[in-house]
Amino acid sequence: MTGQKSATTYAFIIGLHTGGMAYKEIGERMKMPVRTISDICSRAKARGFDPDAKPLHLDEACVKPASRKANKAKVSEVFGLVKAHANLVCM
Repeated sequence: MTGQKSATTYAFIIGLHTGGMAYKEIGERMKMPVRTISDICSRAKARGFDPDAKPLHLDEACVKPASRKANKAKVSEVFGLVKAHANLVCM
């Protein structure tokens, strides 16, 4: 994966990491550097995302790339998938 990442990709990465997947494994699956994965998760936390909150709340501001607008319908769809995954992991 090269170039600018979408908010959908950011949300997916954050969801995988919140579900317990290591940066290295996410990087291998997404074909991205581990440092990029780490930076995405760190930025989300700096923007207010709390991975320990129950229920999980992933706000669009946490995953929105600074220089690009996201497809809101796609982002909402991914938020739903991330929330469903987090609920399964937490139960």
